[in-house]
Amino acid sequence: MFNEAWERFKDLLRQCPHYGFSELHQLDTFYNALNPNDQDALDFAVGGNFLDKIPRECLSIIE
Repeated sequence: MFNEAWERFKDLLRQCPHYGFSELHQLDTFYNALNPNDQDALDFAVGGNFLDKIPRECLSIIE
């Protein structure tokens, strides 16, 4: 589920490569666009607050 949403999000980012958002900014934007239930699911998957994890760890959960 998150993988598909993440892929769609990355497709949007590829359409605007000149923006150059950092991985952290991308993850923050993606996470905050999710509904509360999906945010809770990601938080549960990492055993805490998703955004408190390092970007590589977050990406491994999503992908």
